[in-house]
Amino acid sequence: MGHIGSYLWKIRQHLGSQLVLLPGAQVLVLGEQGGHALFQRRVDNGVWELPAGGCEPGQSFRTAAVAEFV
Repeated sequence: MGHIGSYLWKIRQHLGSQLVLLPGAQVLVLGEQGGHALFQRRVDNGVWELPAGGCEPGQSFRTAAVAEFV
């Protein structure tokens, strides 16, 4: 549902589970020698995925990508 207090969280308070289209960024981090990639486990459903998240208002894709990676 998004972090409490985030832009998406605020929208969800009004729209519930209705479809929301939101720009975001996803990061693919590969090891120097190849063969390794960074994944994270989602807190809500336990699925492994690449680090990703929605952009906050006024945030660039680059800044969003860095925020998701850190």
